[in-house]
Amino acid sequence: MTIDKELTTSSLNCLGVATEEGKQVLLVGLKEGFRDKPQYARSLKREFSQCHDFCHPHLIKYLRFEEASPYGPCIVLAWEDARTLADFMRESHTEEEKKAVI
Repeated sequence: MTIDKELTTSSLNCLGVATEEGKQVLLVGLKEGFRDKPQYARSLKREFSQCHDFCHPHLIKYLRFEEASPYGPCIVLAWEDARTLADFMRESHTEEEKKAVI
């Protein structure tokens, strides 16, 4: 697995987009300062166990939980390259289009 880019976050999680077998995935791990604290590791595992069976066309699929360098234990999710809601709202859309998204 090759890390393509890191995404900025103000949370305790680190996020990285990686390529695996020609497809992009999102890695969700813990920032270095939180990796050695068991309560945060348990929280990450709990999130995976609660969400990995979700199957909905509007939710990103949780693929697996694994050790991924350089982040340590990570949730691996399917990746959809898209723009943010804030970017969408700055674009010229009708009120009906904005309401449909919200």
